[in-house]
Amino acid sequence: MPYAWIAQHACQDGWARAFGISPTHVSRLLAGSGGAAAVIERARLGRACDLLQANPSLNLTAIARTCGFTDASHLVRRFRLSCGVTPAAWRRSLSRDPLVPPSRTG
Repeated sequence: MPYAWIAQHACQDGWARAFGISPTHVSRLLAGSGGAAAVIERARLGRACDLLQANPSLNLTAIARTCGFTDASHLVRRFRLSCGVTPAAWRRSLSRDPLVPPSRTG
């Protein structure tokens, strides 16, 4: 589902209207996915990953705003909780040559 669509309809009522079903039915459908908030957060984090990869010079504040996070620290907290690393560390891992092991520091 496109990120823009999710952001535009970022509530159960909006999704219910868009699909022509009741908000209760939307809630039941999303229960296995952690609910509407979890679906929205996964979409936002997915978009953040896309931007981190596609635009290496784009700063975290701009990415956070684009993806619907309050600020860069909110993005970092949610990203770390979900992915286990910060967005900056994740971005750095993309640029590393997979055939060259990371350097070890003493």
